[in-house]
Amino acid sequence: MAPRDTFGGRGAGSGFGGFSKSASRLSYVFQPPSFSDISDANVIVAFKNLLKKDSTTKSKALEELIAYAAAHPHEDGGTEDAVLDAWVQMYPRASIDNSRRESHGKTVGLGQILDYAKEAIKETPDTLSDARTTTKEDVEVKYHRVAGGSLSLVLNLLNRADLDALNAELDEFFAMKAINKATSANVFPAVAVLAGFGIMLSPSKAVNHLCNNMVSQVAGAFPSLPSTLSSMVILNGCFSVYEPGTVPVDHRRLGISIKQMTSWTDVPDEMSAGLAAETCKGLQNIAPNVQKLYGPYWNQSVSYCLLLWHRAPQDSVAVRSPYLHASLKLLTTLETLENPNEDLRDVLEEKAMEISRGLISVLKMLGDGEDLPSPAQIVNGLFSRRAEKIPEEHLEDVRQLYSLMASESKDIQTAGFSLVCRRSRLMQEELSLDALLNNDDSARLPEELLSLLLDAPTLEAYPDDVLNRFPAALKTENHLPPLLTFMFDVLGHSAAHALNLDKAGFTSRHVRVYDIKLANAETAERGMQWLLVHLFYEVLKYVPGLFKAWFLDCRSKQTKIAVEAWTTRFFSPLIVADMLDAVMEWQDEKDDEEEPRLHVKVSRAAREIVASYEVDELEGAIAVRVPPSYPLETVTVEGVNRVAVSEKKWQSWLLSTQGSIVFANGSIIDGLGTFRRNVVGALKGQTECAICYSIVSSDKRMPDKRCSTCKNLFHRSCLYKWFQSSNQNSCPLCRNPIDYLGHVHY
Repeated sequence: MAPRDTFGGRGAGSGFGGFSKSASRLSYVFQPPSFSDISDANVIVAFKNLLKKDSTTKSKALEELIAYAAAHPHEDGGTEDAVLDAWVQMYPRASIDNSRRESHGKTVGLGQILDYAKEAIKETPDTLSDARTTTKEDVEVKYHRVAGGSLSLVLNLLNRADLDALNAELDEFFAMKAINKATSANVFPAVAVLAGFGIMLSPSKAVNHLCNNMVSQVAGAFPSLPSTLSSMVILNGCFSVYEPGTVPVDHRRLGISIKQMTSWTDVPDEMSAGLAAETCKGLQNIAPNVQKLYGPYWNQSVSYCLLLWHRAPQDSVAVRSPYLHASLKLLTTLETLENPNEDLRDVLEEKAMEISRGLISVLKMLGDGEDLPSPAQIVNGLFSRRAEKIPEEHLEDVRQLYSLMASESKDIQTAGFSLVCRRSRLMQEELSLDALLNNDDSARLPEELLSLLLDAPTLEAYPDDVLNRFPAALKTENHLPPLLTFMFDVLGHSAAHALNLDKAGFTSRHVRVYDIKLANAETAERGMQWLLVHLFYEVLKYVPGLFKAWFLDCRSKQTKIAVEAWTTRFFSPLIVADMLDAVMEWQDEKDDEEEPRLHVKVSRAAREIVASYEVDELEGAIAVRVPPSYPLETVTVEGVNRVAVSEKKWQSWLLSTQGSIVFANGSIIDGLGTFRRNVVGALKGQTECAICYSIVSSDKRMPDKRCSTCKNLFHRSCLYKWFQSSNQNSCPLCRNPIDYLGHVHY
């Protein structure tokens, strides 16, 4: 047999013969193949006979297939690809019985397939195709298909082969003088087998010898030599066979190699992009084996990674992706070594800020591309995940992070979102401190105001005087109306077909919490819907007044009707529940040191908060009622029982309480705080009436008439009764005259 032009036509995701590249004997489920592509009817009959239960019939079918293969040597064109494809799929079926004759047939047939795969692995792009009649791209595609299919075939048949014989053949393969010479013709066969068999080759003496030979070649290589790249590729292939830290090479020889490789970084202009990537891979593979090695090598390695990141914008996506991937893998390995020496720790600490800046600059560069190939997308994901670990103190300017959220890459968007949120928390601490120290308007919110809605915990942590500027700033810059208009266009309100959250599967948790990583796992449309639904919830929660203003100004009656119904059904119950929960938490946490204390009762069913205070065993109370369609309707404050104040002052308290709620973006807590301050201010220092010995009179007023001589306080109504009964206008205690009381109402 000989390598074929095409391999079964199973699609890019399948290995040779229709096997998954990660398949095993346990995961393989037999499905009879299609024989439609086989031209020989006798071969089709033989394959079908393999499905029969009779051992004799199956054995005869195997002999016919072997005879067919022997009658079609590669000199005459070889066997059809469809025959090879069907044979690999039918082989497990032929393994059911234990007939000696059948077993012999299977062994011979399998040997032929393995011989075919072994020969295919040794091929090169030039030997498989005629460069005169085939484009360079087609040559590469064909080679990778043939080599990949053959390796997949071998891996999936390993547990059915004679492993001792196979190991002997592999040792023979690696012992060949040609393989030990790092030439371009030998690189692909060597790396294909090393990568295909992986850790199974770790006991091989031939691979051990090859690894040591490549280490020796690299130790004397220079970046300008053509063979250096080939040596590095094979060396890294050898390293992939062994677990990290277990490479069977003397540490001193590895030290010489790492010294030589880091010396190449001093002449970066002499290194190609491919050699740069392989050098980073080599340093990454050697590092775990020489953790105790002291010297400038660690500084050179980290500096070279940063240099590659700096030069990346000069190269195309295809050129830079391999060395960006390898350099970040190298840096990650150095950062996560279990027992790094002092030199490496010092280098990482010294260059920490530079590494963080480099990561952000690479992310900004990577975010410019659209429709990237898979390798570039992998690089984007790798850098994005690493960037999310940047320390907060290294995020110097939040403005350079916002562009990441506009990237075409979801990975970079996610990283940008995470960094913005973390930087916002740090800014919140700085602004809070500025507001406390300066006590002026110098503490300003960031210019990207709407982004604060995406990080509600940080927004809530701002001090009140800074947070109160948030809606005012949004209103001044007119940021919210365009967002709401866009939101309701996307969600269907403007067309009178608003998104039904129940049918779309959005729960109350989706409304309250947006997780960008989970959203990225959804379709693009659903991810956008989730984001907009959550943003609308945050708008209603933090700037309800601005939403209501937009709603009143909206000129589309159709949109207003859809928005009103949608808000009342899906959002108002959540917002009201959040408001009541916040009041309950405030009630539990507040510390009333001043009398009278304010008592708060929350009724969820009635959407009502009753705040009361006690004076002389009498209880004054107000009720704060939240409408079912809040914030489209306004919170109302009503008096329940007036105690210790005049009707005029009581009405003033009710108005000031409701005004505080309205002007504090619907914060009932602010309104209750205003009411409490009014009560405490009015009753603070009040004493009992010297006549009735009560604070509150029958007309619900406090003592407000003071004797200018003895300074005692009296209720006007009590004094009036005293004057009538005593027939004199004198103080009941000191008997000195008291000024005119004015008209007294009973």
